[in-house]
Amino acid sequence: MKIIITGSVGNVAKPLAQQLIAEGHDITVISSNSSKKNEIENLGAKAAIGSITDLAFLVKTFEGADAAFLMTPPNMGGTNIVENTINAGKNYAQAIKQTGVKKIVMLSSIGVESPIENGPIKGLHFIEKFYNELENNSVTFLRAGYFYINFFNDIPLIKNAGIIGSNFPETATIPVVHPIDIAKAAAEELVKYSEGKKVRYIVSDVRTASDFAKAFGNAIGNLSFHG
Repeated sequence: MKIIITGSVGNVAKPLAQQLIAEGHDITVISSNSSKKNEIENLGAKAAIGSITDLAFLVKTFEGADAAFLMTPPNMGGTNIVENTINAGKNYAQAIKQTGVKKIVMLSSIGVESPIENGPIKGLHFIEKFYNELENNSVTFLRAGYFYINFFNDIPLIKNAGIIGSNFPETATIPVVHPIDIAKAAAEELVKYSEGKKVRYIVSDVRTASDFAKAFGNAIGNLSFHG
């Protein structure tokens, strides 16, 4: 199959590309960073360098593809993040309409069911709507949990202040996911035959916030650490 992967050589896109290439598929990876071209090609994929805000670029890249893995970058600018994310989703949907890509797998998130009070993932709520309105396309929405690797961003605060600094109580139950598990699920969905629209939840583990606090406390030798 000819498959398009968005997300450059990020935490999900790279292992996804590696798996699909190993299976013998023709892979094109989209990246906005020209310095990633050699790394993409070294994987055995074609590199499409351009911006997902450029509809003409997307149409040219999607032309002739059998399937596409679509995600929006976590940082869509310092301002108007939700609006920028929604507009990127509109571009993807329009490119799909113009090129007729039949199979779409979208990286979404747990919590997108509501358009309010869900922070930056609000944009994904509307993007799912765009894809649901597509005709004659098979779409799988991969609703992923909280990325384990996001905790790496908390390391300086944990070390220096002894807190995680999150806005949820220690009793909160958190569904978490490893990017490689998302990549494996995406690879399965991209190559299997399916019709219509469906949701698949991707969760590697479910833990309370206090479990993470205890693990980090042990790691830094602070057994009173509570998040």
